[in-house]
Amino acid sequence: DLSDNAHPERFPGYGVTQGFFDVLGVKAARGRTFLPEESQPGRDQVVVLKHSFWQRHLNGDPNIVGKTITLNRKVFTVVGVMPADFNYPYNTGEMWTPLVFDKDEQHNRVNHYLRVIGLLKPGATLAQTQSELHEIAKRAQQQYPETNSGRDVSVVPLTDDAVRGARAGVPILMGAVVFVLLIACANVAN
Repeated sequence: DLSDNAHPERFPGYGVTQGFFDVLGVKAARGRTFLPEESQPGRDQVVVLKHSFWQRHLNGDPNIVGKTITLNRKVFTVVGVMPADFNYPYNTGEMWTPLVFDKDEQHNRVNHYLRVIGLLKPGATLAQTQSELHEIAKRAQQQYPETNSGRDVSVVPLTDDAVRGARAGVPILMGAVVFVLLIACANVAN
């Protein structure tokens, strides 16, 4: 909830770890992304803004870095604005804050809501990585059967993950395009 003006508004955002932007290979267009120390409780009141959010809701203020905004009744310092073409996760988030776990959350094994992205180490294959992570998941199932039973890991290239919803519709869409093209050709022939 952004409440810096007379009309509070709700916007989607993400809590991410300090290396999130580095893994994606992107740097802030203005300011910076998160520092390692900002992943600690009490030092996490910083935010990186999506470019379009900065333009629309903060009037593209060229001096926005270092200013504060109020999110969920807490004051956050704007440390960066992402490039205009940065849009990950696709069309869903307007800002990013550090993901910080307090002591209770660090030991909470019930919620399984996090998505993880990472880089493969040089020379590693998807199959090797899948195998290693599967073994880790298996050990977690044995160690914590009440919360991890039936939980596994799936390694998927980021590009495949980004287009997974669209892939099912592509053949139907292509068929529709061909059908319209045939109708147009029939009309021209007549």
